[in-house]
Amino acid sequence: RLFKLGRLGSEADRLALQQMENALMAAAARGGSTTAPRFLEACDRLGRKYNSTAMRCLQMGEHAQALDLLQSAESLIAEGSAHPSLDGLKGLTYNNLGCYFRREGMPMEALKWLRQAHDIEQRVGQGGAARAS
Repeated sequence: RLFKLGRLGSEADRLALQQMENALMAAAARGGSTTAPRFLEACDRLGRKYNSTAMRCLQMGEHAQALDLLQSAESLIAEGSAHPSLDGLKGLTYNNLGCYFRREGMPMEALKWLRQAHDIEQRVGQGGAARAS
């Protein structure tokens, strides 16, 4: 993920994400587990920052950077062992991947991601959906 940050156009976004990545590594070192509460909270914060930065890139037409950032958010979910506390982040990321593929003119791929996001929203209920917004 850190390698991909080097290609990010905005220096401010790059620095913020690098600091958050460092905080995630520190939380992992302190907690000793990828299911420790501090690690999962840091994972969620970083994943949301990746998502918001990706959507801003998408709006500015920087599609390759947007995809890199969304894939980084997706890798965080896997790194957090797909813990249920990351379901809101997972739903948000899948929704944003759907938006990305729709903009790229790939409606079937977009639909696949949007269906997965919808399934997660249905599973976690309104509480999780409100967090993902």
